[in-house]
Amino acid sequence: MLRLKPIFIVFTILILGLLLYQGSWAYGGEDRNPRHRKTPKVKEIPPKPAPLSPADLRTGKGADVVDWSKFAYLQYVTASQFLCCSIMIFQSLNRLKSKADRVLMYPEAWGEVGDERWMKLPEEDRKLMEKAKDKFKVKLRPVGIIHAAGAESMSPHIAPPRKPSRY
Repeated sequence: MLRLKPIFIVFTILILGLLLYQGSWAYGGEDRNPRHRKTPKVKEIPPKPAPLSPADLRTGKGADVVDWSKFAYLQYVTASQFLCCSIMIFQSLNRLKSKADRVLMYPEAWGEVGDERWMKLPEEDRKLMEKAKDKFKVKLRPVGIIHAAGAESMSPHIAPPRKPSRY
């Protein structure tokens, strides 16, 4: 049996350790060693803005981010008994200083503000709608109502507008 001298064993371990440390043996040379590799410069990606909270939007922090002209709160009233609830929602939006538009759609049979069909509405309904328009900045839009053929519909549908409008 071949007996190796201790100096030869120490020397061999030292050489192998040095090669492993330098990466020559494990990575195939210095150009493959990650410690010696130069990484190319990458363009920095700007960080995403933090999401806005409702409080930020109310205080105006997000005013430059949100285009409020593209948003509106819409209430669709088909009968007098639903009018009060819609006006209360608009009142809350006004109290919270919502920047989005507010639109109240009501049956075309009620008429436009000020015409003779309008004057035939119950006084409470007229006052509520006028208050919504003046105090809560609500846009009043009369719409035609389509009922389902041959059935009493609990949820009437909106007829297409007669002329193009913003809402």
